[in-house]
Amino acid sequence: YQRRVHGSLCFNEEGVEDVVRRVFFPWYNAYRFLLQNISRWETANQKQFAYNPEVKYTGLGNIMDRWIIAANQNLIKNVRGEMEKYHLYAVVPRLLGYLENLTNWYVRLNRARLKGEVSEEDWVVSLNILLEVLLNHTVLMAPFVPFICDSIYLNLRNVIAQGSKAFEDSVHFLEMPSFDPKLIDEEIERTVEVMQKYIEVARIARERRRVSLKQPITSVTLITDDQKLIASLGPLLRYFEEELNTPTVTFDTNVRKFIRYTTTPNKKELGRRLKKAFDGKLQERFSKLTDDEINEYLTKGKVVIEGIELGEGDLEIKQLLVTEGLPEYVELNGNGQQVLLLDLRQDEKLRLQGVSREVINRVQKLRKKAGLQPEDDIVVFYDAGDSAVISQAVVANLDYIINTVKKPFHPEAERQPHLAPIAKESFEITEGKFTITLCHNSVRINHHHLGSRFGNDSKYISELITAYHRTHHEELAKTNSPLRVTFNGKEIVLKPGEDYTLGYVKK
Repeated sequence: YQRRVHGSLCFNEEGVEDVVRRVFFPWYNAYRFLLQNISRWETANQKQFAYNPEVKYTGLGNIMDRWIIAANQNLIKNVRGEMEKYHLYAVVPRLLGYLENLTNWYVRLNRARLKGEVSEEDWVVSLNILLEVLLNHTVLMAPFVPFICDSIYLNLRNVIAQGSKAFEDSVHFLEMPSFDPKLIDEEIERTVEVMQKYIEVARIARERRRVSLKQPITSVTLITDDQKLIASLGPLLRYFEEELNTPTVTFDTNVRKFIRYTTTPNKKELGRRLKKAFDGKLQERFSKLTDDEINEYLTKGKVVIEGIELGEGDLEIKQLLVTEGLPEYVELNGNGQQVLLLDLRQDEKLRLQGVSREVINRVQKLRKKAGLQPEDDIVVFYDAGDSAVISQAVVANLDYIINTVKKPFHPEAERQPHLAPIAKESFEITEGKFTITLCHNSVRINHHHLGSRFGNDSKYISELITAYHRTHHEELAKTNSPLRVTFNGKEIVLKPGEDYTLGYVKK
């Protein structure tokens, strides 16, 4: 990263840090997330994952799959066009913009599918789609980031069939990707872009009212009378609900109830063009367009007034939000194009849902802090302390908590003495303090300790413990006493907590 100062190029460490943070970290995280879930699929199916480049042609049922493929094909088209014209300065911004959509939108909104939590078919399709677009993006970025791209490609190549045109010794031996016009869908790109803008407007509104995204709100109302837009946003409403943490997203077509517009003619441009015809009367007319005329100008980019066509740059139109008479519990917000209304009220059910999300958030942070992987077999215990609200929230939303953390979730009172904590931490939220404890959920062999006691025989001893645990788990947990086994004609005493640790036994 360089910047020019007084005619010379200077290295800028802050610039490098910014590029790493905004570009390489998200890119690497998406790539790592893909490899982790391919590995998880291979473990679950006991076979190697195979990239299928034809998936993108098989009638994708998920709208976000169609969007990211369309955007990827459009990116390839634009990058090839700019590079053929040697407009290299126009290439990198497009690549980075796509990376933003890939990491902050596609991956985040499809985490459950990519982790195999929806269906087997969705799992395979979403992994192939993410692999397809990451592979194309890596090839497009290779001229600008040669070494990183080659490292990423060589790992992705492990699931690409030898002999295919995507299999080479290096990313730099691959041809620049070609685009398929049939896969480009600018309409779906525009629709998702509108969704993104609405969500950003809603987030700003929440921040302004200091309402955390972890707290569910009653509803979000999108204000528009564009019936075509309403129809196109329909399949995306569940993403609105997830991102804005609300059970209800609706539309209100009574736009004039919430929005007013002011128009100001561009006197310099119109005066130059119309000369004496642009008198005070015409200026006043251009300043007082009707709602229908304003709507036509905004949608079509032009409107005819008094026989004069007004186009781009002839009018400045400002959007004013009408907040008078709105109750205190709502927040109206807009960005000049997208306008929405948030109902920030919380009934008891929503309040407890919000508390349960806080608990889930702390569990996930503790798992990450302890260095645990999603596939690690653990059980989670919670102690709500003196907080009746936290206890109520967990009980009322227990299924949601278990489905989210994907692990057993029990009160601390059910933790048996033989369960040694992997990690334990207390947290404080508005509703009170609570403690989370993570323990192994299956027998854990202390191989180092057994090795020091039994040397080369430790492998067979560990297999004995595992086999006995499989058939006598409840008995071992109940007594928590040493395990006595016979090996090579000799009795061996194996101690819980030293030689092995038992998992959770349901009471």
